[in-house]
Amino acid sequence: MAQRSLLVLFLLISSTLGFTQDFVPDAPQPQFNRNVFVAEATALAGATTLDLVTTLKDTHEGITEAGFPAGSTYLYGSHPHFARTFPIMFGISAAQAYLGYRLEHSQNAFARRTGHVLMLGMSAAHFTSGVRNLKVEAEAGLPQPE
Repeated sequence: MAQRSLLVLFLLISSTLGFTQDFVPDAPQPQFNRNVFVAEATALAGATTLDLVTTLKDTHEGITEAGFPAGSTYLYGSHPHFARTFPIMFGISAAQAYLGYRLEHSQNAFARRTGHVLMLGMSAAHFTSGVRNLKVEAEAGLPQPE
């Protein structure tokens, strides 16, 4: 009995979706805004660089990198080095930028918004991580950059 009810519900929903698509007018095709993407990619690169520089500076000063929620020992180790950290972080940021670029070119509005959220969300995450690293430096009494 339950299977029959689920089948009827599925057929009802699928037929309704197929029926309403015939009456929806074609929406104008969205245009990719290159300036917005360049601004998002620049913000991502800047925030990633801030995070990278402050993380490396802290670890060279003796502050070890934390585990997953607050740090990245699973990628870089507890004492990351520039030669290991930069290619990993650059590769991840390039993949995020490429995915955001592809999503922002989508015809689907949800996918375009997802591309913007991906780019800006990761920029915010790297920026807050960089600021947290600066705060750790200040609390540890390390010399501040001028």
